Amino acid sequence: MASVPIYEPQVREKALPAFREESVGGPALFGADGGAETAVGNGMLAAGTGLAAIEYQMAERANLQAVQDANVAYGSQLLDFQTEARKKRTGHGAAGLTKDFNDWHEKTVKSIAESLGNDMQRATFIQTAKKSGLAGRHDIASFELGETQKAQTTSFTAVVANDTALGAVAATPEVAEAAKTRVMQNTLAFAATRNMNKDETDALLSQNLTEFHLQRIQSIVRLAPNDAKLYFDQNQHEIDGKKRAEIGEFATQATATSNGIVAADKVWATMGPKSDTDPIQIDKMLAAVRDQYKNDPHTLKAATSAVQEQYNATMQGRTQRSNGLQADVNQAIMQGVPMSRIRQMPSFLSLPADKQLSVVEHAESISAARASRAEAYENRAERALLRANIDTVLKLQDPNVLTTMTREEVINLRPRIGTAATQDLLGRWDQYSKNSTLLSEAKIDNEQFNDFASRLGLNPKGVGLSSEQKDTIVRVRNQVETIIGQEQMARKKPLTREEKDVIMQRELDKSVMVSKDWWFDKSKPQITLSPAEQAKAYVMVEGKEVRLATIPAGDRQAITAALKKANIPVSEQKIAEYYVAGQRAKAQVERIPQ
Repeated sequence: MASVPIYEPQVREKALPAFREESVGGPALFGADGGAETAVGNGMLAAGTGLAAIEYQMAERANLQAVQDANVAYGSQLLDFQTEARKKRTGHGAAGLTKDFNDWHEKTVKSIAESLGNDMQRATFIQTAKKSGLAGRHDIASFELGETQKAQTTSFTAVVANDTALGAVAATPEVAEAAKTRVMQNTLAFAATRNMNKDETDALLSQNLTEFHLQRIQSIVRLAPNDAKLYFDQNQHEIDGKKRAEIGEFATQATATSNGIVAADKVWATMGPKSDTDPIQIDKMLAAVRDQYKNDPHTLKAATSAVQEQYNATMQGRTQRSNGLQADVNQAIMQGVPMSRIRQMPSFLSLPADKQLSVVEHAESISAARASRAEAYENRAERALLRANIDTVLKLQDPNVLTTMTREEVINLRPRIGTAATQDLLGRWDQYSKNSTLLSEAKIDNEQFNDFASRLGLNPKGVGLSSEQKDTIVRVRNQVETIIGQEQMARKKPLTREEKDVIMQRELDKSVMVSKDWWFDKSKPQITLSPAEQAKAYVMVEGKEVRLATIPAGDRQAITAALKKANIPVSEQKIAEYYVAGQRAKAQVERIPQ
């Protein structure tokens, strides 16, 4: 009579590579105890035909179904464990995951086995669960190893990067050397944990040391460029050969440039002109540099370039001052431009104080009464022209537009926009045509002013601006350029973009109150005020209003000069405070009995 076979999986235990296999239960739990199998076998032998055989087969089917259900339950819980582990046990958190899996497996198998109906079901389930458990543990152990190595690599990279950054900005060689030593030690330790061979270790060490020395050289170039080449020479043996030439050239050029600038400054200090009228002995200065650095081509090139650049800048400044400023002012005087306009011209304001005084005295000495009457008429006429053609002036203040015209076209604008506005544009055109550098700077200045005007709420590139808004933009631009021109003359050098922005922001912060006849008083940047608003402007001093128009011109000039001499920023608030204090002191003196 045929017998019903019993499912007995053939599982051979074998340790996984690089992992120590540990049993998760006793012999009975994994089926090493043969009692259950013997009982099953005896049952089969005792099974006969007829009703007994049928009953036995039904019992086997029930046992098989129970074991299959138990395997499904285990598989589902195993998947949950793996999913949760991959989600939450990443990086350093994966440490100890394999041991946790062993504990989980033992508890889960025991729990499911205890829920089965008989020993045969339990024995069979334990055997099948063992195979699934071994596969699951291999997967978990591989995941733990990968995450641990990944976390270790991340930590190693961060530590090396931090030590490299610290070494780059170290204030002393000793601190830098200590940081480099830590980079080397951590690199060697990391290589050991990865079982790297000598070639792999040397390559990783070379990579990290090359980055360390590169960042150190870059820092030296910023702080002490003349030391860059020396540092490279001392450490080039630790720099990757593929990058050594490039980094060495960078260090050499940085040191040469620094030394060249220093050499040029010394030559100019000893052999350069002492005033604007002294001749410049450029040939002798260049010969001195060539003689000093004849055996150092890098420094010679840098020093020669620096001397030549200083010469070009000096000559450019002289030409601009002598041919530009004075010519513009003299031309305006000869053309009968009233003094009120001449005083606002950037060319006039850029002149030294003694030459400004000379211009004023000369112009005012010519028929003061007649000039006064003409000025009043001309001012009215020019204001009308400017208002009528404000769009033209606003457009041509952009150097990109102005330089598309010829000089004659600019001059012929006078009947449309007035003498003063034409002279201003003509002065700009002359400067741009003589010097492309000035044109480039003017284009940058134009964008910078547009940004400043936007911060003032003027929106110079806006559409549909009113005549008052356009007039304000033109007026503010002229004032800004005047202020920057005065600052450049005071510092005796061109201002950088950043320095100009500081000046513009300073003017933006100078706010005053403006009286309104039918609404609340309004705070506005002083630089945006129209002549009518200037008459109504005031600041608060000691709780009282001080109208700017009530401060006499003589007092204003004296206070302004005193503030500049004391290096105190000039503002209407400061002028008013000093004026009130002066008036108080004067009143106290007048009350003293004589």
